[in-house]
Amino acid sequence: MTVVNYWLLGVHDHDDIISIGLWGLIKIGELFSMTLKVLLVDDSITARMLGGVAVKQAVPDSEIAQAANGDEAIEIAKSQAFDLFLIDVNMPGMNGLELCPHLQAISPDSIFIVVTANIQPAIQAEVAALGVGVIGKPINPDKLKDYLDSCRA
Repeated sequence: MTVVNYWLLGVHDHDDIISIGLWGLIKIGELFSMTLKVLLVDDSITARMLGGVAVKQAVPDSEIAQAANGDEAIEIAKSQAFDLFLIDVNMPGMNGLELCPHLQAISPDSIFIVVTANIQPAIQAEVAALGVGVIGKPINPDKLKDYLDSCRA
């Protein structure tokens, strides 16, 4: 979630314009100009393409970057900020569960979701220990939207 400073202008009884500063948590997609920045990490180009379609269906105003492996994801995350990371569990080299702590160190305020076709109890336990979400593969846009909505509540 992104914290922004916004101002409300009100008219005082004497027609003086006053401003009241407010700090608030702005939920994903609440502002017309807010764009959800997503890094989609998967070694399968097909999975990245399908995942990108699902993200656009869940959050039409999103920008999606892609990485084919953990090392590439770390380099991209160091060069730009992301609101959401969608990370495949089973990748050659550094798997998604090994990648999460690296990305969490770079972007601690982001939302992290691991994506897997095989949600076993062992995977669920590792995901819980990392403090990240998990969504089945292929990504269902409605489930992704529901998860993101739960993060803003």
